[in-house]
Amino acid sequence: MEDCVHVKQVKLAADRSFLNPRNWSCSECGTTESVWACLLCSHVACGRSCEEHALQHFHLWRHPLAIEVNLRYTYCYLCDDYILNDNVNGDIRLAQSLLSQVASQTYQESCTRSGRIIKPATQLLRAESRIEEANSDRADKRYTALCHWRFLQLFRAFNTWRENVALTRASQTAPSLPPPPAPAKQPLTRKKLLTPGMTGLRNLGNTCYMNSILQSLGHLSYFRESFRQLGSHQEEEEATPTSCSSIPFNRQTTMECFEEVHSLMRVMWSGKWAVVTPHAVLNAVWRLVPAFRGYSQQDAQEFLCEALEVLQSELRLWPEVCLGQPPSIIIPSLFQGHLSSQVTYRRCRHSSMKIDPFCDLSVDFPERYQGDERKPQQKNHHLQTCSLDELLGKFTAREVLEEVVFSCCQCRGAALPQSVEKTLTISTPPDVLRLHLKRFRWSGKVRHKISTHVAFPTTLDLYPYCTPPPSNNDPGNKVGGVGVGLERGEYVYELASVVEHHGPGLSSGHYTAYCWNHDAGAEELGSKELEIESKKFLLEVKVNDQGKFVKILEMQTQARGRIIFSAEKAREFRDILKELLDEYNQLPAVTEITESELLRSETFSQGRRRYYVDLRQNQRGRFVKVTMLAGGKNFIAIPAEGFSEFFEAFSSLVDEFASEGGGGGRRRGAEVSGEVNGDLPPPREVRAGGKRFYFDVASNDRGTFIKLSEVLRMGRRTHINIPQHCWSKMGEVFSLYAQELPVSEEEEEEEEEEEEGEGKGGGEGEGRED
Repeated sequence: MEDCVHVKQVKLAADRSFLNPRNWSCSECGTTESVWACLLCSHVACGRSCEEHALQHFHLWRHPLAIEVNLRYTYCYLCDDYILNDNVNGDIRLAQSLLSQVASQTYQESCTRSGRIIKPATQLLRAESRIEEANSDRADKRYTALCHWRFLQLFRAFNTWRENVALTRASQTAPSLPPPPAPAKQPLTRKKLLTPGMTGLRNLGNTCYMNSILQSLGHLSYFRESFRQLGSHQEEEEATPTSCSSIPFNRQTTMECFEEVHSLMRVMWSGKWAVVTPHAVLNAVWRLVPAFRGYSQQDAQEFLCEALEVLQSELRLWPEVCLGQPPSIIIPSLFQGHLSSQVTYRRCRHSSMKIDPFCDLSVDFPERYQGDERKPQQKNHHLQTCSLDELLGKFTAREVLEEVVFSCCQCRGAALPQSVEKTLTISTPPDVLRLHLKRFRWSGKVRHKISTHVAFPTTLDLYPYCTPPPSNNDPGNKVGGVGVGLERGEYVYELASVVEHHGPGLSSGHYTAYCWNHDAGAEELGSKELEIESKKFLLEVKVNDQGKFVKILEMQTQARGRIIFSAEKAREFRDILKELLDEYNQLPAVTEITESELLRSETFSQGRRRYYVDLRQNQRGRFVKVTMLAGGKNFIAIPAEGFSEFFEAFSSLVDEFASEGGGGGRRRGAEVSGEVNGDLPPPREVRAGGKRFYFDVASNDRGTFIKLSEVLRMGRRTHINIPQHCWSKMGEVFSLYAQELPVSEEEEEEEEEEEEGEGKGGGEGEGRED
């Protein structure tokens, strides 16, 4: 590599704005991947692997030299190559040294070739940091005010448009009648324009790894509500961005990270701010986890593990018992599960099993995605789509270890080389499943990124990857202390968030989080909080585009303690509670209960959701268990001593906000479905040839239609909507095909066998635990 002669042109700009980490993103497209700074004017833009804005800057201004702000490579566009030499003053080396110190936040004296000594000026940097924090807070307020103004203008424009449409229709339908008097204008009521949780986190300079994880954790309802309700040691005050950054630079507290995350959650879910700058969280992470100090690019998975470990260590210091349980078990109860490792010795066929806890699963890509993409036979693998089934299947696949020295306890012999089979399965699934994709492969001593697209289903059935129930004939599979063996449907997970890494390599790139916001568009009408025998219940009535619904949340049962009813089913549930309460009041008092017993059970359904309301008793006493089966299993347990209080609170909410005359809230098709079509027929299901099809009749402002859904593997669905006026025509087409292509005798026998198998399945109570 020859020396570049264009380094003589290098003269670092006086402002040196490229040393500010907040400017380490493309000034044109905003990406933080492959960011280059011009060494002549401090212009920052993306490289050729993105939109080539740095190359466009060279063509426009003829500035040939640029430096990559993260990797600190120097490139000359005139030579079209990387350069290693420097000018006489050593400006390139100085720029690389300053960028390295800014990224690591370790400032030292720098000396150039000309003899200039650059001192760190730490106090000045801290003062500038405080000024930047104040400027960011003002910028957050300005951006939020701008969002409010835009939403208000849109609201006024659509309101005017709706009024004009109404007047036009009135004039067309009755042109001969005099126009009715204009109604008095109602004053505009102020509505909440920002949805709680839809708050952005400002990038402070390569902090996308932290922001994406904070967004994902904030959208886990139990994690968020636990942190919000635990509160901080300080007095509660109005949630503002300034309260998130009120920690001085040199303050040390034992609950520092928890307090900052708690404040940030309150701000993000207050519904008042469009963007927030997480200064205080970043400073707390820097002090408590020194490995993340600075503005270097970091791994999001490593940050998640370190952040949860710090939060867990701080929650152990909490002296109180909140939410009916010690705060120190909040994180383990959410993320911790157990893995079962079974080893089978091929010589004697003896099996041994070991149970280990885990908090996340790191899964590898199958071998067909591990090849070199530059080879002709494998160059299109990165264009294929890999399913989550393949990754989990490889993780739980049987692995054969050839000629490894193992000592079998049953044979009681010396350790001899022998082949063993090793299988990993999930013994106890966690409430929140964290999957980490190992997106790298080795080519010699170099790691390359696997760019294969992975499809994440909205629901994931973990049953095929769990430890099967122990066999009575195989005592080697029996494990005590851990709940091995799950029923199908027991753990069907719903997708909560995906954190994606953008970029062709592993050393740099950008993180983006995609999160489900279940409260988006939902407006709270009323709520009540109850505390019954150290249990906390939250009752809420909300409304969204589908209508009103009631949600019951039992705080100490993690993600499974959530029951949701429509307004109609909430009234039915209230009536069932009344009947159970009357029966409970007539039961004789007992001093001691020796065995578990089901006293009464009621069931009802809504679509494919099934609800069970059981009055039970066991050694702990009498209670009411409410179970909702909707793919997964959710349940709450109400102690009988507070049953009457729970019924009164639930009934008052339903009577006030979800009564029968309350209508459907903001449901657009309420008039069509309620008055024109009357009661809709119930959903129906067809099973044939290993496939399942669901027929749901629904209605909206366009009329009545059938939603035909096919259930694919892992709970994924595809569906089409068939309008009512097409039903008879499509039925005729199906009848013609059935006549032209009659079913063979073998297929008829298979369908008869399948129907007989379904008839033996147990009906409504299938998959339910008493």
